[in-house]
Amino acid sequence: AEEAAEQDAQQAMAKRIAEAKQKKAEEAKAKEEEQMRRYQLAQMSPEERKAAMAEKLAQKKAEMLAKKKAQEDQLKAAIKQMQAEGKSVPEIKHFMLAEKKRIAAELAGSSGGGKTYTLDELRKRPADCDSSKLETYLSDLEFVRSFKMSKADFAKQPKWKKDDAKKKM
Repeated sequence: AEEAAEQDAQQAMAKRIAEAKQKKAEEAKAKEEEQMRRYQLAQMSPEERKAAMAEKLAQKKAEMLAKKKAQEDQLKAAIKQMQAEGKSVPEIKHFMLAEKKRIAAELAGSSGGGKTYTLDELRKRPADCDSSKLETYLSDLEFVRSFKMSKADFAKQPKWKKDDAKKKM
């Protein structure tokens, strides 16, 4: 039993080391790409820089619009699901307003929640996530779909109930 526990500990340590190495390599690659982009930008004429920036701005705008549409579609689907489950109008309104605020903050780039993942992505245990608090990486919408309650309601639950709910995911 002790050997098995020691092997598990060694495997966990090896996994953490591999994840740290991968993260460091990804950060180095991102830094190198950013340096290359800056170098290329410095080599451009003012007109080329202006055109490149306009193109990048148009691309970001298109990405934001697509993201906003996808989030609105998810919100509509969640509202329909809540209606089908027999939720009251005040509950749906509360959820809808909270979700719209979150979406607006996320689109504005001021979302304090950081990076979010889908439930399927979290099941693969991303390296940049605290494995003891994976539920915090779900978007509010995904959280409600998964746990059938808001993050605030989940936080009020006793630890054993939270643990039980997480095990069911």
